[in-house]
Amino acid sequence: MNNRMNMLFIGGIFPKEYKKEIELNSKHNVQYAANNLQWSLIRGLSHYIELEIVNLIFVGSFPHHYRKILIPSFSFRISNEEKLNKNIGFVNLPVFKNISRFFNLYQYLRKNVCTNDKTTIIVYSLHSPFLLALYLIKKKNPNIYVCSIIPDLPRYMSFSKNIIYLIFKFIDLKIIKFSLKGIDSYVPLTKGMVSFLDYRKPYTVIEGIYNNQDDHLLKINSYKNIEKKIILYSGTLDRRYGIKLLLEAFHKIECQEYELHIYGDGEYRENVKYASYKDTRIKYFGIVPTELIRKKQREATVLVNPRTSDGKFTEYSFPSKNIEYMSAGRPVILFKLKGIPSEYYEYCYAIEKETDDELCSKIFEVCSMDESERSKFGEKARDFIVNNKNPEKQCLKILNMIENSRKNIKL
Repeated sequence: MNNRMNMLFIGGIFPKEYKKEIELNSKHNVQYAANNLQWSLIRGLSHYIELEIVNLIFVGSFPHHYRKILIPSFSFRISNEEKLNKNIGFVNLPVFKNISRFFNLYQYLRKNVCTNDKTTIIVYSLHSPFLLALYLIKKKNPNIYVCSIIPDLPRYMSFSKNIIYLIFKFIDLKIIKFSLKGIDSYVPLTKGMVSFLDYRKPYTVIEGIYNNQDDHLLKINSYKNIEKKIILYSGTLDRRYGIKLLLEAFHKIECQEYELHIYGDGEYRENVKYASYKDTRIKYFGIVPTELIRKKQREATVLVNPRTSDGKFTEYSFPSKNIEYMSAGRPVILFKLKGIPSEYYEYCYAIEKETDDELCSKIFEVCSMDESERSKFGEKARDFIVNNKNPEKQCLKILNMIENSRKNIKL
């Protein structure tokens, strides 16, 4: 690895000293999955190179999704490192938010990065303010190299039918498509994403990264439910992620020792609450800290990801929940999806037919197994994730791709 390489990471992490502030002021979904993946990337990259972070926190807009209009600028450190990283503030109002994020990021890069010919920038997500700022910076200095991490395709990240939203979404997608000219290489989470991008540019697929900072949480917890069969789901409560199907499947189980534990928030929240009123075996816990989620996953009988192939977006996404679940060391049930590499199916219970009957049957089958068999299968899945999807291994693929790409293009 080229140790002289200067690398900048642009993203939207939750700095540790500001995380509580974000949680207290968020009204709905907190972007824990994006935050966890970014931290895993930062840890993996920092294992090989010195990394500087420029951050614009990913939070919802005021007033509907977040309680503050202004997000402050401040400096922060990673762990005990002496080096300071920069969090850039912005105006957190709908529409103005993206303009503010673009302008403030562009000004920072123009003053601090633009003149350095050896800079490599890794940018997280196809976020139009980030991409447009980088496109303009590369216009000023074509020798800067930009690699984009792509966890999702923007066109499939929301299904709102609000006409105003759709107009702005159309404009946003045009900006993204235009700004992709400034990207030198990609790291998509699925092979299917490549068709949306410029196929002539280098890429390496990294479907996700195991957050090994949670190891200490898993080692102190173990399965201990004897009388109850705990089926657990944690994540976004949205029809497209299969929560309705999971509820329907659970209703078909009549055994009283079975319980469905649900953690998270989303548009299907009220339906989940209503289901828990009708069936006291369904327990809804809302949004809880990551540490508690990890503990409860370790204690569950089985973890279920009910996302189906319904919707075009499933071809272009890998559910990060799968890595999180499998690392807990408990058996995982899921449906087969195009975005999931085939190697994963050896370590989970995959269902071919996407029906509530099939899901119900598989839940009952796994919960009826001897606990020693479930534990052995879960630990096998955990070993696969820990040994093959850790930050160091996954990020080395990214750095090797960047280094080879830089050799083959004229910067």
